[in-house]
Amino acid sequence: MLDATRKDLTLGIVGTGLMGRGIAQIAAQGGVQVRLFDSRAHAAEEARSAIAEALGRLVDKGKLSSANLDATLTRITTVDNLAQLADCHIVLEAIVESLDAKRQLFHELEDVVAADCLLATNTSSLSITAIAAACRRPERVGGLHFFSPVPLMKVAEVIDGVLSASWVGEALATLVRRIGHTPVYAADTPGFIVNHAGRGYGTEALRIVGEGIADFARSTVSCATAPVSGWGRSNCST
Repeated sequence: MLDATRKDLTLGIVGTGLMGRGIAQIAAQGGVQVRLFDSRAHAAEEARSAIAEALGRLVDKGKLSSANLDATLTRITTVDNLAQLADCHIVLEAIVESLDAKRQLFHELEDVVAADCLLATNTSSLSITAIAAACRRPERVGGLHFFSPVPLMKVAEVIDGVLSASWVGEALATLVRRIGHTPVYAADTPGFIVNHAGRGYGTEALRIVGEGIADFARSTVSCATAPVSGWGRSNCST
């Protein structure tokens, strides 16, 4: 079982776009050692520079000290290949939202990382179970879905696959708390919690417009005030 509170916790992040760099920033600010990798040349270095700029703006606003900025950046290193993630305790992927691409990446990671390394995916809606199915050890795979912009959106969905060991979700939730966010457990269903609800909201608003109940502006405002417990038209009054 992984102790996500350990002082030497090292998080590998594969994919350094908006989501990957945001996760790297809050993890490093939370005292976690971060290693960034991206298949595109120089992308990891660009991400680290972008993080430095974002932290610099916080310093300018008086929300972060220069000492904290320097300490955070020292915890972020870039690597040139997956092999350099070998001793990470957790590896989180934030690559393209493609089942095949994520399964291929996890298959490759299993040839690199230790047997007890936790593999996590930042997918917004793909099945954790389906992603884990490509792994020799699917029990160590879990979902950890952050929202954009990561530093400002203080919630993250923690999702277990069908074969995920009980310690996986516990470790991911502990990590989320450590870096200043709030974990919310979700079932391995399409869209999990937030995107599932969002799709219902959007679909209902379009139905209201399509049936001539209200125009576009009024239908979206009405649905925005509807209780989360029900998405029927009775909750989307005009």
